[in-house]
Formats: sequence, structure tokens, C-alpha cells
Amino acid sequence: MPWLIAILMVITSVVSAQKQGHNEPGTHPLDLKLAKALTPRTQFQLPLSEERIGDWLSQIAGTNQIPGTSLLMVERTESPAATHFQFQVQYHDVFIYRSLIYVNINKSGKVLSVYSNFQPWREIMPTTFPDKHLANVFLSKRFPNEEWQEVIANEQYMCLDDECRPVILVRALSTTYIYKEWLLDHSGEAIYEYDLNRYVRPPSDSTVQAKVFLPDPLSTSGKTYGGEYADNDDADHVALNGQRKDISVQVTLDIDTFRLIGPYVAITEFSIPASPPARSAVPVFDFNRSDNRFEDINAYYHVHTCQLYVQSLGFTNLRNGVTNIDTHALNGSDNSQFTPGNPPRLFFGDGGVDDAEDADVVIHEYGHALSQDASPNTNFGVERQSLDEANGDYLAASWSRNLVTFGWENVFSWDGHNEYWSGRTAVSNKHYPEDLKQNLYTDTDIWSATLMQIWGEAGREVTDRLLLQSMYSYFGNMTMHDAAVLYVQADSMLYNGSHYGVLYKYFTKRGLLPDTCNQVQSSGLWVDAGPEEILCPGKAIKLGANPTSGGLVADSVVWEPAVGLSCRECSNPVALTFSNITYTVSAYHSGCSVTDSVRMEVEDCERVTVLLNTEAFQLGKEGTILKWPIDDVATIVLYNAQGKKMGIWFSKSGEVSISSVHLPAGLYLIEVNLQDKKEVHKLIKIVPDR
Repeated sequence: MPWLIAILMVITSVVSAQKQGHNEPGTHPLDLKLAKALTPRTQFQLPLSEERIGDWLSQIAGTNQIPGTSLLMVERTESPAATHFQFQVQYHDVFIYRSLIYVNINKSGKVLSVYSNFQPWREIMPTTFPDKHLANVFLSKRFPNEEWQEVIANEQYMCLDDECRPVILVRALSTTYIYKEWLLDHSGEAIYEYDLNRYVRPPSDSTVQAKVFLPDPLSTSGKTYGGEYADNDDADHVALNGQRKDISVQVTLDIDTFRLIGPYVAITEFSIPASPPARSAVPVFDFNRSDNRFEDINAYYHVHTCQLYVQSLGFTNLRNGVTNIDTHALNGSDNSQFTPGNPPRLFFGDGGVDDAEDADVVIHEYGHALSQDASPNTNFGVERQSLDEANGDYLAASWSRNLVTFGWENVFSWDGHNEYWSGRTAVSNKHYPEDLKQNLYTDTDIWSATLMQIWGEAGREVTDRLLLQSMYSYFGNMTMHDAAVLYVQADSMLYNGSHYGVLYKYFTKRGLLPDTCNQVQSSGLWVDAGPEEILCPGKAIKLGANPTSGGLVADSVVWEPAVGLSCRECSNPVALTFSNITYTVSAYHSGCSVTDSVRMEVEDCERVTVLLNTEAFQLGKEGTILKWPIDDVATIVLYNAQGKKMGIWFSKSGEVSISSVHLPAGLYLIEVNLQDKKEVHKLIKIVPDR
């Protein structure tokens, strides 16, 4: 077919899969680069301005120090807890290959993290670029028998160390789904090659009933591979067919035919061998495993259900479009892959055990799709690519462990761990970084095993949700240490850091986070929950010392439990107590915490003060009266729910009038300090101020 060379803006994207194919772990210096973490703190006004953010980044990253250099915002992604930006570095409007700056900002405008792949250069860059038509010549020589669906070429700079050179970036997608990019020099030779596919191992709506594996026949039977529980060239066996489980799933009714097309998945035919997608004249998809249509419904169900689960966790914009799937693809090879594009595609091979029969393979591949959607164009660098594989392995293990506990640690329980290939594991004693082999497949269990340990204590939904949130902040050339930092940050955003103890335990044990908390604590961070008190039932009291924390500036202060508190994340919340209770306050700095507790004992006691006509306060009027024994000097303070003083009186008349005319609606506390007694009353205003 004729080639079309489009001169377009190209940002590095990634196609991913389950088994390793043709791209061995990268040893090129571009793949071994590591991004830099920048640590400035700032707060942006809402709504967020991309221009202001770009100007600020150019200052802190130093791009403004090089004449002719600018930043272009190329990605903006919204997650439940934050907004995530990618800025591409340009020199005189020409992209610098993989020179990106990533910034993550929470919903209140606070900068959470900044990571940079920008590296200053020493000399003025040359401006003579190779001829773009060298792409045609290169592809003809390299792949004489391939036809190309898409060829894109544009001018970029490749920078290593402090030197840059002009190159042509070529990205090409063939009809057999070779999907790569190359950097060509002036002679038309490839000085860098990058495979955009990721492989599974080294080299109208209607509801239908169906049968699928949940997640695979070995897990549900409690058997290991072999005998009647072997693939046997996709042959039917009563033992294997007996492990199919009844499910219902939403598909499309097209006039009088049910098709495996839905809001999130479409089973289609786009890769040889040709195998027509399953369809049915009745609302039933019940096929034996030897029938090619079984893989269709199996893959469809697991991806569709996974997307519904992702949305239930709060991620309603994460790969929520249609993903095309061919369950008999790649010319029968024992491999699977994800290819981004419009639409994104999942390919499942038939070699060995049919890949689409194993939910681990299906969910692993869909994990690549989720990753690409959360942080586009960031899957470069050996550890970053290994993280993408590891996250797919974790999601597969999490999915299977939720369905059945037998053998959950065996990733690809049915497709692997047999004569075809060894599969992978989500249980490991490896330690970071000394056990890294710089291999994006063999290093996966360092990360996936740690997440499964967290899963065991924090539970599936928390662990999955934290991973998905953290993936929005991923960046090129990141490390597993960076991933752990972002994971802890996700817990701070979504759960106010309530799982920090579990995360810190397993991340430090694995070596993914340094054991720095002792240093933070010894450097002076302290917290004081205040003195213990004996209170009357229903009495309100302000918690915490003055100040509650000090030594170092705490990133956040959190009180537990939340019951009876006016606020959890303030230094001095007001507590309404009706029974004995212990409150614990934690101060966090750089992910580390110190804690202190205070006990509140409640005893029956009689009040000497009384509030009259509280209805007037509720309605925003004058007329609420506070009374106490006459001639007893009283100091009266009115607080709002955040502990801010809204009024103060000194009197020995035995009576004051409390007005809410000019107060906002909300909860208020009146603290009455007498000579030998302190009492607190609660008031509520329910109408707006005038």
C-alpha cells in the first residue's frame, strides 16, 4: 500500500503486552536515563492556568535560562484527587526527544510533585535536519515485505549528556502490527530504535447469559497443570469444560443478533488468523473451550467487568471508551499485546494455551491500556517499563485473588507455569535495588509482590485504588522508588494518609522507600494532643496544644477517630464528648509521621449556665440569652466549627444576649469560663447571613 508520511507533532507513546517479544530490555543510554524529582512548594489559584503553570515550570526546571527554549503543554489528565500535566521541552519550536516535565497538582491547587527529564545542553544546537524522506528509504531497506498503515516523521533533537543532535523521529505501524519508532541521522541510519509493543513474556444494550473461566480452570478446581487439566491442543475435556462458570453481561442486540460489542469492549477481527467474532441469535453465549467463540466471550466479560470495577473505585474517565479485542491474533503466536491508538487494541495469541482463556492475561493486557490512559506517552526507561509490566501482573493477581484464593500468586496461572512458558509470580523475596537485573520482565515481582503484601492488609479496593490514582502521576525514566513515593502520595490524597503505616512497612522492608522516619523524628518533628480532661456529657472542648505540632513544618495534621470532631485535618478541632474516648493526632512530614494521644473521660455533672430562646439563633435573629449565677464573673467566647473566635464577652451581670444576625450558617460553640468551672453549649444557625 502507498506510504503516507505525515509531518506531525509526535510524543512517545507505548503499546504493551504480557510476554516479552522482540524488544529486549533497553541498554541504550536513552533508556537508562532517570528523571529528576524537583521539590519546590507552591499553590496555584483555581481554576488552574496552563500558562501560569508552564511559566513557573520553566523557572524551576531552568529551561528559561536557555534562549530559544520553551514549554508546550501536551497532556492534561484529571484523576479523582488531582490534575496531572505534561509539558514538552522545545528548542525554537522543535521537540527535544523525551524531554518532558511532569507536574501533579491536587484539587485545591497545591503542587504535589514535579519530575523532569530536561537536561541542559552545552552548545547551540545545529539547525540542519536530516531529510524526512529518509524514512521511506529506511523502511524499504529494513522491512522490504511490509505494508504500512501509518508512517509519521518529524524533526526532533536527541540529547544525551550535554550534547544534542538533529534527527528525524519515525514512527510506523505496519499491517502486521509492527509498531516501532526510530531516530534517524543524516545518513538515514537508525541511531535509536524503540518497540512500542509490550509483550507478555520474554521474546442497543442487552444482557446475555454466558459461561466463562473465573479466572481459570486451575484456580477454580484447585489443581495444578497436567493430566486432564492440560491444554492438549485446545481439546475439550469434561474436567476443563466443567470449570466454566455462569455469568451475565451486557452486549449489543443488533436487530435480531446479539454481538459482543458494548460501551467498553468490542470483539473484532483485525489480526490473522481470521476468526469471525462470536455472535448469537439467542441471548446465550455458551461455548466449549475448543470453540473459538469461547475466548471471545471470556475476554469480553473480564475486560467489561474490570472497567465497571475501575469506575466503582471513582475512576470514571480511565479507559472508559471502547477497546477493540481480537482473541485469535498475531498469526497464532504464543503472545499477547496492547496497542494504543484510535481505537486501542488488545491482541491475544493462540500458541500454547489460548491466551484469552486466562483472565490473568486479559487483565494484565488491559492494565497496559489503563496505564496508557492514566499517563500517556510515559512508558520509557527500563524501570518505568518494568513497572508497567509489574502493575499488569499485580492487577491480574488482585483480580484472580478476589475470585478464588488458590494459586493467586501464580501470575498467568493457566497460560503459563506449564510446558509452554514459566509464567511469573506475585510473591518474591527480592530486595530493591540490589536484585534489579535491568530487565523489564524479570524485575516485575519486586513491585507486584510488594503491592500484594499491602493487599493482604489494606484489602483489594484500597490497594487497587491507590495504584490507579498513583498511575496518573507516572513519568518517563521513573524508578520503582518513585512509584512508591507516588503511591504514598495517593494515600494522602484519597485517604488522608490513613494507610501510611502499612505502606511504609512493606515499602521500607522491600527497599523501595528509605527508612528515613527515624531521621525526621530525631530532627525535631513533634506533636502534642493536649492535656487529658474530665468532662460533662456533651461538653465541647478544643483538642491539641498551642501549637499542636512543631520542630519541622508538618505537611499535614490528622486526628483519629473522626467521631465528635469539628474537623479531622486541622490543628485544634473541637470535640463534642458523650462517652470516654481517646483521640490520636498524627503529624506528617515527607511521608513520615509522629503521633500523640489524649484521653477524654466523661462524668455526669450539673450545669450552672443555661441558654434560652436558641430558636432565635437558628433563624438568624437576636434574642438568644445566656444566663449564669449573678455576680460570678464570666468570660464567654463564641467559636465556629473550625475553632475560630467569632465573639467574646466579659461580664458579671449574669446574662448576655447572643445574636447570629451577621454570622454564616453553621455550627457554633459557646464556651463559658467561670471562676471555678467551664461549660460549653452548642448552637446551630440554619439560615444564611443577611
